[in-house]
Amino acid sequence: AAPSARRAVSDPRRPARLSLASPLFPLLALTSAALVALNDPANPALLAEGPSRHPKTGLLYHGWDETNGERWSNPNTGTSSQFWGRSVGLYAMAVVDVLELLPETHPRRAALCAVLQRLSRALVAVQDAETGVWWQVLDAGKRQNNYRESSASARFVYALAKAVRPGLIGRRRFAPRVGRPTPGPWAAVGGVAARRCRSLMAMPSPT
Repeated sequence: AAPSARRAVSDPRRPARLSLASPLFPLLALTSAALVALNDPANPALLAEGPSRHPKTGLLYHGWDETNGERWSNPNTGTSSQFWGRSVGLYAMAVVDVLELLPETHPRRAALCAVLQRLSRALVAVQDAETGVWWQVLDAGKRQNNYRESSASARFVYALAKAVRPGLIGRRRFAPRVGRPTPGPWAAVGGVAARRCRSLMAMPSPT
């Protein structure tokens, strides 16, 4: 799968459709040197956010089709109909992981940081107030057949915790949302991952 993923990154205009998993492709490079060698490792995340972001909530739709012709796509915007927690969680993880490897001098780093900040604000706005976890359909709350999604919540906790430590997002605003005294987010993440996320926030920021 790696060669085709690299082709998608090197020429992002070729696909007719975007998935929120596309920012994961640069991470196939595994090292910062290989990541920088790609044409633009920030591009998949920036491309995916543009047509996928809801203008009012800031949440990201699960997918987008530039032809507006897929049966799941909105005939006017090309977006899917829902904000799926698991896919948005993959996207959030990919963005924060790419930022970790991206040099401070990269010309599109600021744009990618802005993506992370917009998404972080959108996510805490739909966090379940009762339990501290997130729903699979993020903005639908207790709608029938919706459910609190543990894997999505784990991904959001990871992304937010990892973004707090170096100051990519504000500690005062976001650290309490992933380190709440209630056990909700941590029960969703699981013991080992929860300890890892707590340690990410506790570590000093890199200088």
